[in-house]
Amino acid sequence: KAHPHLVSAFLLVAATGFIWALVGVVFSYASRQRLHLPAFIFVSSSCNALYAWLFLFEPAQWGAVRNFQTFGMIGVMALAGALGAVGFLLMGAAMRKGHRGVVWALGQCAMLLPLLTAVACFGERPSAANWAGVGAVLLGMGLLALRQSGPDNSARPERGWLWMAYAVFLVVGASLTLTTLPSHWDGFVDRANLRLPVMFS
Repeated sequence: KAHPHLVSAFLLVAATGFIWALVGVVFSYASRQRLHLPAFIFVSSSCNALYAWLFLFEPAQWGAVRNFQTFGMIGVMALAGALGAVGFLLMGAAMRKGHRGVVWALGQCAMLLPLLTAVACFGERPSAANWAGVGAVLLGMGLLALRQSGPDNSARPERGWLWMAYAVFLVVGASLTLTTLPSHWDGFVDRANLRLPVMFS
């Protein structure tokens, strides 16, 4: 019989994947409609920031956590948020030039970079299954590079869209890596839950 926490964790992961897929659909639609991308990202980030400050931030803990590590975390998360916004701007521009599905897929592959950084810099030891997943993602990226034809939104894609998609991979990966950095600091705990409010802001 499955442990109740395991079941709830699985359901949360499934719900997160479903919601993230919807985010991809919305962002693809926004890029196809030629919306002003900075304005679109500003509005979406503002909604996220409002929710995070209202429901995640713990103001009662602020007085107890004002220290060097907390201010360092604020700086790191602000940079992560800025890079994330740049990554999504690049993603929208690449989607307008080429294959939206490929661009979105490469953006999601950016989750590899925090794992590889943790292995290279912080001594993390992934399991064989983790490495198999990394290999599968890298193989998929290689296949995407080989199959550049047949975009879903243009019979003749503009040149350079695939390189822009790889830039999305790097920029978004750098943003995700920065979000994990404070977790490796000795003794640091974000008791005030400032990470997401700062990043979205």
